[in-house]
Amino acid sequence: MKRFLTALTLAALATTAPAFAATSLSDLVDRPTVTDAALTLAPNTVLVEAGYDNLSYKGIGSVATYPQISAKIGTEFKNLELDVVAPSEQRKSVSGSTVTGGTNIAAGLKYLILHAKRYAVSGELGVQIPTGTIGFPGVYTKTQTSVAVDANYKINKTFTVKTTQRFTAQSIPGDRYGSYTPSYALSAALPYKTNVFAEYASFGRFTGPATKSARFFQVGANHELSSNLIIDVEAGRYASYTDTGSGYSLPKGTQIGFGAAYKL
Repeated sequence: MKRFLTALTLAALATTAPAFAATSLSDLVDRPTVTDAALTLAPNTVLVEAGYDNLSYKGIGSVATYPQISAKIGTEFKNLELDVVAPSEQRKSVSGSTVTGGTNIAAGLKYLILHAKRYAVSGELGVQIPTGTIGFPGVYTKTQTSVAVDANYKINKTFTVKTTQRFTAQSIPGDRYGSYTPSYALSAALPYKTNVFAEYASFGRFTGPATKSARFFQVGANHELSSNLIIDVEAGRYASYTDTGSGYSLPKGTQIGFGAAYKL
């Protein structure tokens, strides 16, 4: 659940097929992708995620975000998961000066709607509370709500495709608008409990209600050190961005990061 944390409680659909089962921790963790896992945690299970990333724009500056701590909690209600994202520190460096700030708190629910031998579908409903520092990426002055659908499909023992389709109700002073963020990821299981992935995401209305979407590409890998601990490393690229309406533009942005998840 990196970055948007949410959940939509929907009625489970019955199926006679064998349940889609997590074969590794990578089937359960959300980080570091924009795309979330479709599977939910078993009751009374907790998965803690943390990480660091640095986004830089040539000629402009960079923003580092850490420790990105979030918790996924399997509730007593079957297939229902509670997700909580703690505020992180952000360190922005522009023109030789550095300022620090914080990100928003977020929370939500995820419900596993449908699961069979090769696929799983879940819904999310979440909220971001404006506790962060204005002027930093992803920090808003008003509460943001979102709904999303997550789907995973195991092509075979090696390849899995994932997608998250997210709709967010945004609020800024004097305006309310919605944005759509689709993301798609392909992962491959390698020997020695290692997985690699490639992902594409499009962030709708990137800088405001009348602006374009921003395209993001990333690749990465994770490795299970034990049945409870997984580590990851990734690198991504934001395509250059120019909004014809406002004239606002950004050059290509490069993001690198690493992190870990631990299941209690």
